[in-house]
Amino acid sequence: MKTTYRIILTALLALAGTLTTFAQARKPISSVPYTITKPGNYYLSRDLVVTKPGKGGVTDCITILANNVTLDLNGRELSTTLDSGVGVMTHNDASSIRVFNGTVRGFIIGVYLYGNTNFTVEDVAAINSRDTGIVAYGSASVVRRCRVSGTGSGAQAGGAFANGILCPLPNSVIEDCIVGNFATPQGITITGIRCFDASARISRNIVHGPGAVVANCVGIDAKGGTHRVADNQVSGFFTGYDLGTSLYRGNDAPSCGVKFNGGTNLGGNQ
Repeated sequence: MKTTYRIILTALLALAGTLTTFAQARKPISSVPYTITKPGNYYLSRDLVVTKPGKGGVTDCITILANNVTLDLNGRELSTTLDSGVGVMTHNDASSIRVFNGTVRGFIIGVYLYGNTNFTVEDVAAINSRDTGIVAYGSASVVRRCRVSGTGSGAQAGGAFANGILCPLPNSVIEDCIVGNFATPQGITITGIRCFDASARISRNIVHGPGAVVANCVGIDAKGGTHRVADNQVSGFFTGYDLGTSLYRGNDAPSCGVKFNGGTNLGGNQ
């Protein structure tokens, strides 16, 4: 019996040591702008606001210059008082970046992950972005359970654009997101969700547009490859789904001028 207790105690001590090491490995971010230069787990210790411009007049809030980085927004908010910058962004050829659990507000782009592969954005609210809410510009990227609202606050009519979520490279997944409440003037190009290279999966998203009478507006743009588009709801766009050669099933498009443009109908669409 004593041997059994000794074994259990040893296991518990080992687990405690592992948990302590993990806790120590998490690095707090308590001021911005902040640059991550080493792999690891980072988290916000409080709400953070960019109030002063950086070099060249543009200040990105958190910049990631390493691979294998996890950034836990920790239920906090990143915001800016300036008319510039990106909330969370990568440079160079980044890979294996995860950003989750918080809010980015008021930047030109809320989250902009650019590089090679394996980007994940989960449970992030991108609010009042001037141009685009979330960009995951890497193959095998995942955007899941995110909310994008108020995009286009700085757009100007005549060639400008407002995008909710962009995943341009192959094998991306966008699912269970809500995109809407575009703050845009007449005459700009508005896209709720866009994938335009090879095969992506776009599922169970809700996308609200500015109204079907507004031209140059597409709820889900999946015409750049053969994507799988399933169980989404798009409303209030000039074109609900622009599909090209994509496959679609179980989607709804209330109050859209053109519900489905192109694509292969696999049934259950309304």
